[in-house]
Amino acid sequence: MQDKKRLSINIIAQIVSFAVQFGLNFFLTPFVVSKLGTEAYGFIGLSNTLISYAQVLTVALNSMAGRFIAIEFHKGNTKGANRFFTSVFYANVVMSVLLGMLSIGCVLYLEYLIHIPSNLVVDVKLLFSLLVCNFLISIIFSVYNVATFIKNRLDYVAVRSIVSNIIRACLLLFLFSLFAPMLWYIGLGSVVCTIYISLVNIRYKRLLTPELGINYTSFNVKDIKTVTKAGVWNSISRLSNIIEQGFDLLLANLFISAFAMGQLAITKQIPVIVLTFMHLIGSAFAPSLTQSYARESVNDMKKELVLSVKLMGFFAIIPLCFIFGFMDVFYELWLPGQNYKELYILTTISCSFFPILLSLEGVQNLWPILNRVKGYSMASIIMSCCTFILLLSGLFFIPDCYRIYYLVSVSAFNNILFTLLFIPIYASKCLNVNKTFFYPTIAKVLLAVFIVVIISLCIKMNIYIHSWGMLILCGFIQTLLCVVIGVFFIWNKGERFSLITLIRSRLINK
Repeated sequence: MQDKKRLSINIIAQIVSFAVQFGLNFFLTPFVVSKLGTEAYGFIGLSNTLISYAQVLTVALNSMAGRFIAIEFHKGNTKGANRFFTSVFYANVVMSVLLGMLSIGCVLYLEYLIHIPSNLVVDVKLLFSLLVCNFLISIIFSVYNVATFIKNRLDYVAVRSIVSNIIRACLLLFLFSLFAPMLWYIGLGSVVCTIYISLVNIRYKRLLTPELGINYTSFNVKDIKTVTKAGVWNSISRLSNIIEQGFDLLLANLFISAFAMGQLAITKQIPVIVLTFMHLIGSAFAPSLTQSYARESVNDMKKELVLSVKLMGFFAIIPLCFIFGFMDVFYELWLPGQNYKELYILTTISCSFFPILLSLEGVQNLWPILNRVKGYSMASIIMSCCTFILLLSGLFFIPDCYRIYYLVSVSAFNNILFTLLFIPIYASKCLNVNKTFFYPTIAKVLLAVFIVVIISLCIKMNIYIHSWGMLILCGFIQTLLCVVIGVFFIWNKGERFSLITLIRSRLINK
């Protein structure tokens, strides 16, 4: 009961955090685009993408560090947990120094690596430099994230995220309002927020897990090898994501234009927020799953995973139906002057695999927890290499006017195949259950999305939505449809009865 209460608190906290992030980005994105222009705005996403390439080198260590520290901690082996904690911290410091030295050369010759308009060269270099600093700071202090994970206090993470987003918004509004618009303001905002997050994580570590600390005598190269060996497949998985999706902005820059890259960067805003939100909700299951695994309670893991698929599918319906149904109207109102129809088509194509992927977001906690990342990563890298080959070869022959659509379509199609044919089957294999275990729920989510989107399109065809008030009203109606259809399609009769009983008891208690 305590675990379920903690899970509920974590999920609610993540929802609030998402609402704040979405609200701030809702006002900030058109503000920044209007100040910088579409062409310049694309370099923000491209800079983050280029820096993400370096993350491949750090993922092997940091992606599995939390698992090893948490398992040792839950087993009561504080000495072992401290050994992993210290070793990972010092390894991150060394990696940051090496990556920092490598980044200096990249910044100096950046205009020879990518296409940058002459009037933006200095600004883009400053942006890139600040984002590199932000990345290095986050690496050094990344191990401190483990405290909230160990104690299953992801609500603390949500509060930290809310404050961080508010700080970023206030700083950007201040800079863009009082000074000439510059790209590097975005980088400065990221650095300030990362410093804040790092300091808060140190405080959380002292508050939640005072037993953990950095002691150079606990440094052990063998532990670094152990963690890195377990996480190397996560690096390969990250590499596959970069090959498949991380190159889209770079390819748009090299093969189409800086303006097309800017359009693509805009279409990523809402999907990335939705994906981040669903990942946060999915991650709320990770601490309790890790505890169940440490206790060798496989049945508890299966029950939680079944719950995660249904909850994730239910939560995914609402934003996805809005994206597929009303995103063109949203773009028209949100970014006046932009080609909203083209943005809508690009967004819809790129999100076509989301109903499947988001339903299984909680299930993907299995790979690191069970240390079964290898199989997933191998399949992912094969799929990503096929995607990249198709993209690179096709862009040489596709007419310029169709290249941007080809860029998003190939990636989306391959993702549909991967999320539909591999992830559910591999997860079932890891759990030793029937390979069709997850498909009934996935089918229900897809059907629910299809029904609500059809209704939404009918509403849009018969009602002229010309204002935010009308769009909000339509979105509210759509949300009600999503909730009703989701409850009846995803949850069985017994689960619906339990849900109604729970709501009634809460209302009566109040």
